Amino acid sequence: MKALIIILILAVIGYFAYTNLYTPLSDEEKAVKNLKAEFDSAAGEIIRAERMAGTTGIAATFDVNDSVNKIKQVEKELKKLKSSLKEESSIQKAKELEERIKEFYKKSGLD
Repeated sequence: MKALIIILILAVIGYFAYTNLYTPLSDEEKAVKNLKAEFDSAAGEIIRAERMAGTTGIAATFDVNDSVNKIKQVEKELKKLKSSLKEESSIQKAKELEERIKEFYKKSGLD
């Protein structure tokens, strides 16, 4: 009896893991995910440039400006994309990304 219960629990866990991890993304979700990846990359570049400038004393404004421009471009593309999104999950992910961008601007003092 215990073995049957354990097998059922493992089957339920496996099913939920499969449906949550391996479901294919829609085109809208892929577009939002790509913008998120671009934002993460640019934000990481800014953070690395600030660390390097702090430790070496070298001004890294060129790198930061490029990355800020990337973030602004992501923000523009996100606004365009948001107006065309139809799926609720995509809309929610776009809102979350928009909030992350706003929070990044606020924390880093960038405009």
